Amino acid sequence: MLTWPISLPPTFLIDRFDIDRERLSVVQMERSGARVILGIGQLNPDALEKHPDPVRLGEDQFDYCLDVWRALTAESPERLVALMRAEAAPLPIMHTALKALYYRYPDPDSGLPLWDEMMLDMVIDRGRKAARIIGDTMNTSRDSGHPLTFDSVGDLYLYYRLRNLARPSLAEPLAIASSLTAPMGFVEYQLTERGRAVKAGERNAIDMNGIDDWVCGVHVSNEAGNVWLRKDGAIVRSSG
Repeated sequence: MLTWPISLPPTFLIDRFDIDRERLSVVQMERSGARVILGIGQLNPDALEKHPDPVRLGEDQFDYCLDVWRALTAESPERLVALMRAEAAPLPIMHTALKALYYRYPDPDSGLPLWDEMMLDMVIDRGRKAARIIGDTMNTSRDSGHPLTFDSVGDLYLYYRLRNLARPSLAEPLAIASSLTAPMGFVEYQLTERGRAVKAGERNAIDMNGIDDWVCGVHVSNEAGNVWLRKDGAIVRSSG
């Protein structure tokens, strides 16, 4: 069974090694009961056993997968933007998921990607367990119509990002962690004065601490002069 992010590497490899495309088929799980399926980890053995029949990709769908793979591995976001702006695509679920990647780029005002903005909103002054911060962030992202619903990340990815907001090596950490090594269920985070300022829209995290992040194949880095921001539906290079 292949969900949209996992199906791309086999598609790419089959094309690279000139393997017969007819040998590739995909099982697309869209729903299990009332739940939208974002990844096979949501499914128990009974649900997996009741999967739909495999289907073969058409030529237009196969070519679209290759276009997506090239966009995701590109060193700049222009190809991704072009795919996101298309009104329709041969694989609608993949198209919806691509649009969610837009929000992994930092906001020009806060200097933070949307996942980081959401977690910062969940941190409070008196301290809060990392597991609760991450759980509430993930639950919020699953609300109907939320822009990150189809960016199906895990708790460890978010914990990594939360820890980065509190790294002591930052010039101005946005949060303070009770530990940077303990499991998330045992660590409390609280806002710093700088974190409150970013949360209130008064300061910009990139101006304060710079940025060194990756969005798929794009290295978003002020030191490399390669800072890209999400703005009005586009991804633009920072002039700063």
